[in-house]
Amino acid sequence: MRLHRIHHSRLFFRSVDGLNSRLHRFANSDNTIRLSSYTLANMFIAHQTKKYRTSLNVHNLFDTDYIPWGDIFYPNQLAIGSPRTLEFSFHMKF
Repeated sequence: MRLHRIHHSRLFFRSVDGLNSRLHRFANSDNTIRLSSYTLANMFIAHQTKKYRTSLNVHNLFDTDYIPWGDIFYPNQLAIGSPRTLEFSFHMKF
């Protein structure tokens, strides 16, 4: 994960980007159901002043298809990972 800061006398930006990787793994005790490896990219950027702060979070930046979970007791059930998600927030002091 990298953190970038750009600071000006009245202007403040902050951004974070990160990669999360999982190697292949098995979803049952017989090791016959193999879950593929995947890498997810995430990003965060924010702008802040004395009175307000805005931020944007992007999860799964490249909209990767992935399966993060499988259960050895329920081998026919797999969880599908979340698609690209955008979160915007605005905070104001008054």
